[in-house]
Amino acid sequence: MMPAAAANPDPSRPQPAYDLASLFLLPNLEETLTRIGRELTGIHDETPRVVHYVSDLRRWLITQAALSFYFDRLTGADPGGLTVSRLLKLEPLKRYASRNTISAHFLQMRRFHIFTVEAPGDLRTRPLIPGDDALRLIRAWLDGHLAALDSLDGGSRLAVSQAHPALLHHAQPRIARALLDDESWSDPPESVAIFTLSGMGSNLLHDLVARVSFPHEGGPCCPIGPLRPRSLVARYGVSRSQVIRLLARAQQVGDIGWSEPPYGGDAWISKRLADAYLNWQAVKLATISRAFVEAQALL
Repeated sequence: MMPAAAANPDPSRPQPAYDLASLFLLPNLEETLTRIGRELTGIHDETPRVVHYVSDLRRWLITQAALSFYFDRLTGADPGGLTVSRLLKLEPLKRYASRNTISAHFLQMRRFHIFTVEAPGDLRTRPLIPGDDALRLIRAWLDGHLAALDSLDGGSRLAVSQAHPALLHHAQPRIARALLDDESWSDPPESVAIFTLSGMGSNLLHDLVARVSFPHEGGPCCPIGPLRPRSLVARYGVSRSQVIRLLARAQQVGDIGWSEPPYGGDAWISKRLADAYLNWQAVKLATISRAFVEAQALL
């Protein structure tokens, strides 16, 4: 559950904007990043159908880029709005998703009313708008990260966001563009990419690292307790074969294992995977801190 905003905040109070190095100087960062992961898997549990379609990092990038066009139109930064044609021409997105991937993703999003057509006309050129579920989820996503930043430095970002809903409209395009351009986020290292480039892998990655007790002291392995494929199948609504394939890939590179193979006893993940995940999440959190400062100045 997202923390409540601070009482009687001063919305004009300046908030720090972090780069990656300065963010890692803050106390309790590891616990905060894993808490974000737990909250993201919690969002999946509440709306699994919607979250399923953005748990693959490529789909996440497409969706965030699409939302940026929509919010830029709301703020007047770009009156063109969201169309599939405009999205297909977005150069940074072409590095991660083919035209077919983008088009197919939007067909699925429209099928489940995550995005809807604003007016009649040619599908490639008529404006699209996010549905209520998509707008609710992106606001919860942003506010959850703002609350995490507040917990690290005593800020009032969440209170500002709740008092000024238009903050989302200015902040989201800045976040989307920055993360799309930052290869440390959009093209993560192998340990992370094994999970994020699969249909349910981002959720599973959040789940795995959230089981680690931080701070982790010493050794190449981080214990995470029992982990059984059947429980993952039940939680994430995917087939056993999907889960087994994903776990097998992580096993092959030494990033996950069990004390009693194949899946008995307690499980562990490698420190390499835990560190790569924390760095990956920290890139996002630092980006959000900077986008907040820029967006607040426009309110």
